[in-house]
Amino acid sequence: NSKLENIYTNEAYLLCKEWEIKRLLPRFENNVKSLDKKDYKIIKRLDQVERLFERLSFEEYVGVSYVRFPDSDKDGQMTLFGGDELRLMALSDRKECYVIDLCDDISESYIANALYDLSCKCNILSFNLKDMLYDFEGLNRDNCFDVSVAFYLLDPTKKEYSYDDIASEYLNMMLPGREELIGKKSIASQFDSNKDKIIELKGNEAYVACNGFIKILPELKGEYDNLYYNIEMPLLFTLYDMEREGIYLDKNALEEYGNTLNSRINELENNIYDLAGEEFNINSPKQLGEILFSEDKLGLPGSKKTKSGYSTAADVLEKLAPEHEIVKDILEYRGLAKLYSTYVEGLLKAQDSDGKIHCNFQQTVTATGRLSCTEPNLQNIPIRLELGRMIRKVFYPRDGFVFVDADYSQVELRVLAHMSGDEGLIDSFNRGDDIHTSTASKIFDVEPEDVTPLMRRTAKAVNFGIVYGESSFGLSENLGISRKEAKKYIEDYFKVYPKMKEFLESLKDKAREKGYSETLLGRKRPIIELSSKNFNIRSFGERVAMNTPIQGTAADIIKIAMVNVDRKLRDSNMKSRLILQVHDELLIEAAKEEEDKVYDILKDEMMNAISLLVPLEIDIHSGNTWYEAK
Repeated sequence: NSKLENIYTNEAYLLCKEWEIKRLLPRFENNVKSLDKKDYKIIKRLDQVERLFERLSFEEYVGVSYVRFPDSDKDGQMTLFGGDELRLMALSDRKECYVIDLCDDISESYIANALYDLSCKCNILSFNLKDMLYDFEGLNRDNCFDVSVAFYLLDPTKKEYSYDDIASEYLNMMLPGREELIGKKSIASQFDSNKDKIIELKGNEAYVACNGFIKILPELKGEYDNLYYNIEMPLLFTLYDMEREGIYLDKNALEEYGNTLNSRINELENNIYDLAGEEFNINSPKQLGEILFSEDKLGLPGSKKTKSGYSTAADVLEKLAPEHEIVKDILEYRGLAKLYSTYVEGLLKAQDSDGKIHCNFQQTVTATGRLSCTEPNLQNIPIRLELGRMIRKVFYPRDGFVFVDADYSQVELRVLAHMSGDEGLIDSFNRGDDIHTSTASKIFDVEPEDVTPLMRRTAKAVNFGIVYGESSFGLSENLGISRKEAKKYIEDYFKVYPKMKEFLESLKDKAREKGYSETLLGRKRPIIELSSKNFNIRSFGERVAMNTPIQGTAADIIKIAMVNVDRKLRDSNMKSRLILQVHDELLIEAAKEEEDKVYDILKDEMMNAISLLVPLEIDIHSGNTWYEAK
């Protein structure tokens, strides 16, 4: 006679959210008694709107969310240069949230002007401030803050920073999330039929934006003060300006490049068929595996057959490529086919009506603090192959301008030298040595002039392997040598730079003690993997503990440089603009008459972004295409 009690408890709800069991979440709304539901006041009259903005002008913080469509399915975001209509706007202070339902009596221009006035009197808070700037460009930037970026600083390892997660974690509130309220369909497709839920959604966003931000203010104004107010928030406006500016794409040049790729792809395809002795679908892992590894076909070694067939993963094929021409051709074929689909077809689709590419830069994606770039991702343009580098030829500046490209030289190794305090590495950088040649000279015990290209390549792999916490196994795979050889190279490296091993061990010890790693500027990354009982997971955590302070500090440096370069260009009333960031590289579209001054600004701001025990150096070039400038 056992009776099953109510399973829709608060604890079960939170577990379902944590484990992302999204199909069960809607069931909790009617079953969990303490599932919070805020009552939002709906305003439809102009006189009420006027009184609301007047009252809010006396508040210190106001959360904002809104709905625009039909040109975009993204909440609170329109197409790049506008064209859709504002339908709802939610405004919240600490206690109350109001939702303005726009109608004939309330014009969008009135709301825009009122919001601008409000931004001059109090702080505007939004989960998507960069998107909001596209719709309300004239806002007072000094008083606008992004809530997602703030919570990202507190924990950069989360997948997203949604209002319902923040409400449960920081405000002790259980609010239904977007999918629970309106499902996966766009707001535009259900605006009339599901308006009450959409109003609740936007009200929740505004309320949590305000109250969540206020909750973490002591931390933001304490240990995160410099990172948030002096780096991340100014950077958000720099990124917005970069996105708006965009970069010109030569469609004809891109199509010609695509034809060049296709010619080589077809050539490789025919070579592969000849070497295989038959035609097959090269893009089918199953068919390719049979051709390469089946005993009645080519019978190559190195891949065991499983239920799904032979593995044709890159790491398997790369081991065979030096001795088997067909494998070498297959790897090149794959690389070029991906180039074509990602960059030829992808860029053609991404080109806007103004002839430019307008990327989307994201601040809250990577755990190290590095920026992410999408739609399209120009940060992933391949540079190892000449055919990959040639993609940069299709990007050009406007008339009367040139590209000036500045790239940090070995910034992560310079950060490593500073943080470790190793005199040998510091002295090499201060002398202006080629650091890889210098390291090779010491590891192989030869004079610098006697270092061979292979020695330098090995030293370079070890240098960067140390930065990324690479094991002897990883280094052996990278260099194509035995683990014993790789282990000796790493041991010799630590003999050459004796403080390095002690420093890296101290990073792991500090991370175990504190539960997080930390950059020079105080950016933190929680590392829960360090407490895992699983050896592989724990080892991953140790690698993260070693490389995050170095990579994260390098990320902070480029962000500081971006903000300072952008500010200097604008404060100097120059026509030149920062238009792109790729890893440690900045691209300026410079007016020809300002080219020398742009060089000076890049050198000054990038090389002095932060004070280290070693100099920050940059490689700087200019040209009529991105390829020429690089």
